[in-house]
Amino acid sequence: MHRILALSLFLVFLTPGAVAQDQTYDPDVLRTVVLDPGHGGENLGALGTTGAYEKDINLIIALKLKHLLEIRTNMRVLLTREDDRDVPFSERIGLANREKADLFISIHCNASFNARANGIETFVLSDAALQEESEKLATRRVARTGRLADAETDGAAAVVKDLFQQSGHDRAKAFANLLTGRMSKRTGSRIRGVKDMPALVLRGAEMPAVVVELGFLTHAVEGRRLASERYQKVYASSLYWSIVDEDKRLSRVQGPNRVASD
Repeated sequence: MHRILALSLFLVFLTPGAVAQDQTYDPDVLRTVVLDPGHGGENLGALGTTGAYEKDINLIIALKLKHLLEIRTNMRVLLTREDDRDVPFSERIGLANREKADLFISIHCNASFNARANGIETFVLSDAALQEESEKLATRRVARTGRLADAETDGAAAVVKDLFQQSGHDRAKAFANLLTGRMSKRTGSRIRGVKDMPALVLRGAEMPAVVVELGFLTHAVEGRRLASERYQKVYASSLYWSIVDEDKRLSRVQGPNRVASD
């Protein structure tokens, strides 16, 4: 009987992406996280080798990740969509800004005409796009909501928003590198690196914001994995540990509550 119990516990720890049932984590810095399942509605995203659409896989993994974060941490977790609908880019990042999110992750699956293309990669807003956003703030009325609620004027809010955008962009790069390495280690996926892009879904973010491409739906192996419930749990668990690791890193570097919502 003791041997059976010991073997069962051993297998639990060997299971890819398994989260120990008795392990909880109390975050110091990342109190509110916004998850953005890419695409939705008529915006199908990529079509996988199994016939699965990206929009559905993105949502399934985001919901699994939300569940893990809520039962294993004290983080507040919000989704930009919880059903099959297409949400405008501005509303996605707008939700994160209004709710004073500490982290924004847009979840996607990749695709390529090259059937051999595979691996995980993450994206942050390009420096050029960030500069464009900063220049727009010089002439734009900025709503005093979220972290900007205490600004005395629209002009002051614009200045504060620019500072948040710059700071968030710098921290996004560090998180993107951590995320890519952590997920590659847990899923066995090849690292394709951290790249810049002028992504609309990342523009205007007042917190670290990244796009993660979990793998290629058009790759024979990754396409099957992304469409399988077993590996969807692995991807969700890998994202979970990436977020926990990032909170630990920020706590060491900045101290607890340095990036607080208030």
